[in-house]
Amino acid sequence: MISQVSSGGLVYAPLSQAVRETSLSEVKALPAQPASALNQSNTNNSLPLNSSASTTDSENETRQRNAKVQQVINQLKARDSEVKAHEIAHLSAAGAYSTGGMSFTYQTGPEGRQYAVGGEVGIDVSAVVGDPQATLQKAMVVYGAALAPAEPSAQDNKVASAATQMMAQARADIVALSQKERIVESEESAEKDSVSEAEFGDRTVALGSVLESSSHSANINSMSLQNAFLTKNLKTSILAVSSDRNQFDLRVQFPVNSPRSTFR
Repeated sequence: MISQVSSGGLVYAPLSQAVRETSLSEVKALPAQPASALNQSNTNNSLPLNSSASTTDSENETRQRNAKVQQVINQLKARDSEVKAHEIAHLSAAGAYSTGGMSFTYQTGPEGRQYAVGGEVGIDVSAVVGDPQATLQKAMVVYGAALAPAEPSAQDNKVASAATQMMAQARADIVALSQKERIVESEESAEKDSVSEAEFGDRTVALGSVLESSSHSANINSMSLQNAFLTKNLKTSILAVSSDRNQFDLRVQFPVNSPRSTFR
């Protein structure tokens, strides 16, 4: 049976009423008379005629008392086995959460032997601080340990009920913690997205500046080429005009009445 404290215990009930029906102080085995003595008394005519009946009554009483003694011993043996099996089931199921092992309450039988009539197994039923998942697993072990025997006691059922409440609270704590973690993850993700967008914007602006600078340089180079081309064409035109002018000047150097004008 489990006794529930900060670390609970599995406690088995006291001795059953069936064993108590016969008071141990009243049960006393009487020594049986040897058969030779009985035969001798039967053959001795000096005994009264009713001595045989008295001896028979004494033997019957002795047998009855011995039968009661044996009944008590058998009940105590059965109880001892039942209690120990009960506590072993608790201890095996409790595992690492058991505290102190098994302890028993004993009763002395009519033959002087000690029999276990009650027992207890300590078990830790405290929650795991800051870890609801571990608390849930622990509560499940406590629940299984409380109901491990074939016939759980009333105290065992109380501990099982407490373990059920412990499991429910642990599950609620797990849900709350999961929601909190999702909120934190969402906020962190939003912050990362904001930083990424800002970095992308800065890179876009920088790239635009580079492209604009390159375009501006290309425009300047194109204008320089155009200016060079125009300058070259202008020089060519000036040279052409100068050449024509020289030819014109050359032609008008000779007067009309010059002999060369009539040269055939």
